[in-house]
Amino acid sequence: MLIAKRLLAPGHASCKPLPVLTQDGPNRFIKFKLRRIRRDYWNVLCFANSNKLKTTAYELISNYSPKQMEFIEDYSPNKSENKREGDGNQSDLNKELNREFKNEEEGGIEEQNKGLLSKSRGFWIVYSKRFKDSIHILSVLDIATILKSFHIYNKDTGEYVVAVLELQKRVTEMGRDAFMDCLWVLSRRLKLNTQKNFFKKMAQHVPNILYSLDALDIIKVLWNLYNAGYTDVNICRKVYMKFMDHMEELNEKGRRHIHYCDLSAACLAFGRFGYRNMDLYSKIEPKITKMCNAEVLFQASWGFHLAAIDVTKLVTERTETLVDSLGKIPRWKVQVWKTILSGTSCDIELKQTVDEGGVWKQRQNLNLLDGDLS
Repeated sequence: MLIAKRLLAPGHASCKPLPVLTQDGPNRFIKFKLRRIRRDYWNVLCFANSNKLKTTAYELISNYSPKQMEFIEDYSPNKSENKREGDGNQSDLNKELNREFKNEEEGGIEEQNKGLLSKSRGFWIVYSKRFKDSIHILSVLDIATILKSFHIYNKDTGEYVVAVLELQKRVTEMGRDAFMDCLWVLSRRLKLNTQKNFFKKMAQHVPNILYSLDALDIIKVLWNLYNAGYTDVNICRKVYMKFMDHMEELNEKGRRHIHYCDLSAACLAFGRFGYRNMDLYSKIEPKITKMCNAEVLFQASWGFHLAAIDVTKLVTERTETLVDSLGKIPRWKVQVWKTILSGTSCDIELKQTVDEGGVWKQRQNLNLLDGDLS
């Protein structure tokens, strides 16, 4: 059997160019060319180094220093209630509300991104690929930390769906920190009603970590579960007693907010599930001061309304706050106020004032639009 001789490469001594212009040999067919560097970041070698991934995540998070991240990003009906399964038709009002909120959300993201650590596109691709390939050797706390770093920098290359496939098998391993971070990130990143079983398992795991949660954590859990599409009212019954035991802590923690915003958020968090418990709401209402701001009054009133509890006394004692806010709040909040007041026995003059406030807001928007067109 004849074996062909190995072809000599251009680097071989016999193929090197001669120091004369009239060279002759195989090298005369080789021409030097400038070729573009391939930036194929997806075909990189992925080392299973969990410590490096964790260190990188902490580095990214530590360099993120915007204003305090609020867990209540949006509680408008167009964000959660009107995006349920089967809601194919939206009214013109809801479309306008979606457009208004989208503009506000984009402005908020731009302000937050000013303080972020700048990283190249190649870094995020490699970081994402190594996370996906190494996720099986990471602890649930490390997975939550890495997901948090992606969420803070507003990056999405499919790592959230991959993380759900791994986390749904290890929900029982989650402690308080891992549970809160995973629920916070995934409730905002996953498409609504696409991972119902995962969030159901998360809700079933709440009693296992309830000992480590305080009142503010319970509000966050209820809020994020509802944003993820979980609406079973039994979760409220499971956390109710623990919340009542630690509700006094919200007074101290509320000092960093304006007029006990945590208490009004608690009303809305329980009310969104339709949880009716007069013992709960009767203890929250006296803690909301009569000099509260408009946002606190709005959250508390809406929570009471969703729980089918009369808000006549709550609104009547704070009528001045409501009237003063009509010219400053967006149009969708005016519509919510109309719905709330329609089921109360408040003064007719107050209801008419709210109606006129909505008309005035609409006229103001039309005037601004005419000014832009002109």
